[in-house]
Amino acid sequence: MRILIVICLVAFSTIATGQQEYSFTHYFQTNSFYNPASTGSEHTQNIVGLFRKQWLGMEGTPTTGGVIYENELEKYNMGVGGYVFTDKIGATLLTTVTANYAYNLRFNNELRLAFGIDLGADFINTDYSRLVYWDQNDAVIGNGTVNNVLPKVGVGTQLYNDKFYVGLAVPRVLNINTWDFHTLNLENVPMLVSHYYLSAGYNFELNDQFDLKANTLLKYTSHVTPQADINATCTYNKLIGFGMGYKSLGFASAYLQYTYDQTVMISYAYDMSLNPMREYSRGGTHEIMIKYTLKPKGNKSNSKI
Repeated sequence: MRILIVICLVAFSTIATGQQEYSFTHYFQTNSFYNPASTGSEHTQNIVGLFRKQWLGMEGTPTTGGVIYENELEKYNMGVGGYVFTDKIGATLLTTVTANYAYNLRFNNELRLAFGIDLGADFINTDYSRLVYWDQNDAVIGNGTVNNVLPKVGVGTQLYNDKFYVGLAVPRVLNINTWDFHTLNLENVPMLVSHYYLSAGYNFELNDQFDLKANTLLKYTSHVTPQADINATCTYNKLIGFGMGYKSLGFASAYLQYTYDQTVMISYAYDMSLNPMREYSRGGTHEIMIKYTLKPKGNKSNSKI
């Protein structure tokens, strides 16, 4: 019965929100994942590892993990990077691999306008033997394991300096099996739709010891209700930070982060359901992020918005 509830909830979530892309509480620390134009915008090399277990205590719920890399090529006004992520939910394992590229137009020593693109592929593995079924003659079970490889193209732009950023991105330009004009129609492949992201953040320096960083991520997909994630993080001496966030679908989050020598950041986030989902997932959602940042060259500041 529990797995049936999970399937119903996941199906409802997909129909009602269209939220098929990866979703993280630490979205503000992984901007280049959502917007390729953000690649290299921190002026350092970054390696980010992230693991997320959603709705603990329920079978078949999403488990997500991966690695992001980005580097600024300051001499050429470019940023390069990419990521590898996997998302397992029920009988399906989705692995996404991309390469990111960004080019920056400089208006002055600080303000820049970046344009980015990512190119890659989605590897979808569906193992029907993982399903719980009652009809032994169900034709679906006879399909065994199905593997598909789909192209992935994303674009974005971002205006930023060391204090703020504003970005607009479409991480999936090509639709799969939809009714839109820019779609690919393929057999035995799930429907994948374009998402539109508007992101923004600002760093308030309260005094010599405390910083307050506010971020938001607005999500839009055609024919579904727009969504919004907002959060704020207070950091002491660029060492210890505590933050809280809210997702418009009815989830609240709290997270604690620690930074060693401005190089290694470790952060843990906990999401709690404020909607009927809490009746089935009392364990909440857990997310761990480890970010390794090479120190900036010379005396250049290291923006961590």
